[in-house]
Parts: sequence; C-alpha cells; structure tokens
Amino acid sequence: MKEQKGKTAVLPDELAALLEAGKHGAAIACTMLAESKAGHDKGTLYVVLYQEGEWLYLADGCRRTLDRPKKKKRMHVQPVTHLAPQLQDAMCRISQDAHIRRIIKQYRESISQTNPAEIAED
Repeated sequence: MKEQKGKTAVLPDELAALLEAGKHGAAIACTMLAESKAGHDKGTLYVVLYQEGEWLYLADGCRRTLDRPKKKKRMHVQPVTHLAPQLQDAMCRISQDAHIRRIIKQYRESISQTNPAEIAED
C-alpha cells in the first residue's frame, strides 16, 4: 500500500482483496451506484467501492479514481437501487477507472431511454 501523509491509499489491484477480506468494515454489495445529495459534488454519480463505518469510499473514474476515492458520509449519498442486470455484472468486475466511467455512462443512457424527463434536467 502507498502511504500519503499518514493515510493509506488503496491501490486498484489491492481493492478486490480488501473487499473480500473485509478489512475496510462491512462491504456494501458490489452492485451499487450512489448519487451525492450534499456538498459541492451534489448530483454526481459514483460507484461505491467499500464502506468503513459510516464513511463510504466512492469513485467516478475521472476526478475520483480507484487509487484516490472520495470519502463521504453515508447520509450524504442516495443509493441507486434499480440497475440493469448487465450493469450489475459489470460492477462486479471493476478493475480500472475506464470500467467505472463506462458503467456510469451506461446507467445514464438507460435512465434517459426510460424517462425522457431526465434528459431535460441534465
């Protein structure tokens, strides 16, 4: 693991092992997206990487990558509960930031196809 100012950063190749071992608290299901409800990133979609107590570690593949996830309190995010089966399968195989970006893009496309009102809000 890489040390940065007294904190431990999780590297992408170590993430799957940490989730399996449960070293970062109770793991959230690997099939979860979440939308930020508060803060300067309000409305941003993230993939939940893991949970540590009341904190979630989130990545969007662009600004927040697998090796630099965003730490956000659980109460400040809204979980996305309805995902297409192909997205759920893809989320279980995340190993690169490109996978996260693709999943978020596919989710947005699936929402815009099912609900035209969402297009107007973006």
